[in-house]
Amino acid sequence: MVEHSAIVNQVRIINDSGFISRFSHAGDGKLIYIGEATPNSNTGSAVWRITKLNYGTSAGDDGQLVLLNYAGSSIQHDKVWNDRESYDYF
Repeated sequence: MVEHSAIVNQVRIINDSGFISRFSHAGDGKLIYIGEATPNSNTGSAVWRITKLNYGTSAGDDGQLVLLNYAGSSIQHDKVWNDRESYDYF
């Protein structure tokens, strides 16, 4: 598990769907979380869809992206970006 102190929020961009995206990286630079919400959304509001990126740890896939999971196993925009580390990801 990534320590909270190692997480750094990165740039917000507007993607093709019209949502803004936020990115959170681990201390080693790997992208860990992606959040999407409507423009001007507050990071403390339950309006985010959050995806966690999982990287391989075994021979052959070590360090490679192997799985994407959604917070609470939901693709709905109903999560709080600031709470991204507290959700279960399925």
